[in-house]
Amino acid sequence: MESELDLNDIIQEMHVVATMPDLYHLLVELSAVQSLLGLLGHDNTDILQICAGGRLTREELFTLYACLSLLMAVVDLLQELTDIDTLHESEEGAEVLIDALVLNTSSSPHQALLDVVDGQVVALLVQNLERLDESVREEADGVHNTLAIVENMAEFRPEMCTEAAQQGLLQWLLKRLKAKMPFDANKLYCSEVLAILLQDNDENRELLGELDGIDVLLQQLSVFKRHNPSTAEEQEMMENLFDALCSCLMLSSNRERFLKGEGLQLMNLMLREKKISRSSALKVLDHAMIGPEGTDNCHKFVDILGLRTIFPLFMKSPRKIKKVGTTEKEHEAHPEALLFLTAFKAVPAYAAALSRAEPPWLVVCNLVLSEHVCSILASLLRNLRGQQRTRLLNKFTENDSEKLALDLEKKLASLDDGVSFPVPTEQTLPDIVRRGEIIDNDMEDEFYLRRLDAGLFILQHICYIMAEICNANVPQIRQRVHQILNMRGSSIKIVRHIIKEYAENIGDGRSPEFRETEQKRILGLLENF
Repeated sequence: MESELDLNDIIQEMHVVATMPDLYHLLVELSAVQSLLGLLGHDNTDILQICAGGRLTREELFTLYACLSLLMAVVDLLQELTDIDTLHESEEGAEVLIDALVLNTSSSPHQALLDVVDGQVVALLVQNLERLDESVREEADGVHNTLAIVENMAEFRPEMCTEAAQQGLLQWLLKRLKAKMPFDANKLYCSEVLAILLQDNDENRELLGELDGIDVLLQQLSVFKRHNPSTAEEQEMMENLFDALCSCLMLSSNRERFLKGEGLQLMNLMLREKKISRSSALKVLDHAMIGPEGTDNCHKFVDILGLRTIFPLFMKSPRKIKKVGTTEKEHEAHPEALLFLTAFKAVPAYAAALSRAEPPWLVVCNLVLSEHVCSILASLLRNLRGQQRTRLLNKFTENDSEKLALDLEKKLASLDDGVSFPVPTEQTLPDIVRRGEIIDNDMEDEFYLRRLDAGLFILQHICYIMAEICNANVPQIRQRVHQILNMRGSSIKIVRHIIKEYAENIGDGRSPEFRETEQKRILGLLENF
């Protein structure tokens, strides 16, 4: 036991090295990092031998306490050594340290133990996580510090996330999330690390699906279908789980698992309950139904009467807000601002609701009439076929307003042929051109993204929706849309321009062929618009 206490004291003294990342190379050259990893493995063996003996003597209890204290001291030291702020103070020292942790290439007195976990430092950390008792404060802190080690390493070297998940971390995180324990800081941290592992990583997304992780996420989120999170921390965890679920749904195989796990039913229920989880449920539905991979989910959404839930969100009267840096008169005269309102009004299903809105500033969607709602409807129009598509189109003919034409005449009074969209920036492309500066592709992309954030994304989808329903061979819809837009002939040109720009900026998806096919399909809608 005295040797463990002496080691503990030495480890405490080593904390001073964590303030000097330039000296990390000495830790590696002296095999100190490998020795620390060896201590983790060594302590595991001793503790298992002690616990296997049944009832412990007083001396064994002291030995067990000393081993646990030593283990927590090693984890605490590694957490400080890998602190992300410290790592960025010396990139060279950080690289040497991370290499030593990940590769385990140096010789060590515990080399036999290291050979077992060569290149699997996360596996070694997970082994220790498995036996920690979080009801003991010190061990709960050890869990938190272990997760911090993984987060620090992943932030400094994102490519290690795949290896970390495969070494048992992803499975442990799912197990910890579904454990029947009161909410605490460790559960919140687990949700954060899970979201990190899944970000831009298809391998980890697939692994989570194979581990029934979609069901775990849905089970954890089901708590919030009728109850709001009780604290800000619990709400943060909920959002992390929603983000993790959305990330997983980027993979088509997980959309099938989401469908079989009745994820659509859960999200639809959350929309009806109107709790805090409502906006995140919209985001999940958007990810589940977008693109050709979302066809099955789109059909199922109609089958579970999802249209009854989603369409009232479209009919909500959106708030009006004035863009920063512009006057009320500029808002009234801006062509795309007015077209934005016109596009909403052109859909008979919510024309009556919008006719009660106060004109005429730039009208944007509030929480429920957001870009996700518009994207969901666009996905439904793209993917639905047969009876389900007919049911969707019927929604656009409900609640038609007799005062629609008169109301729109006032809204379109100032409409002309402009096609720019205001962006929240101190300079615009015309300003740059006037200064004689060259506009490169990167700058054009930057301003396009700003325009999307300023509301162009929603406008594009509304124009796309108008084009889709006009191509649906439903005379009532087509006649009403053309009646409204023909009040000012220039508005049709603007709609065409917006849809063409939308088609030109379609992403590649899973292949360049997808982009080409999708562009042809969207531009084909204009032929019958």
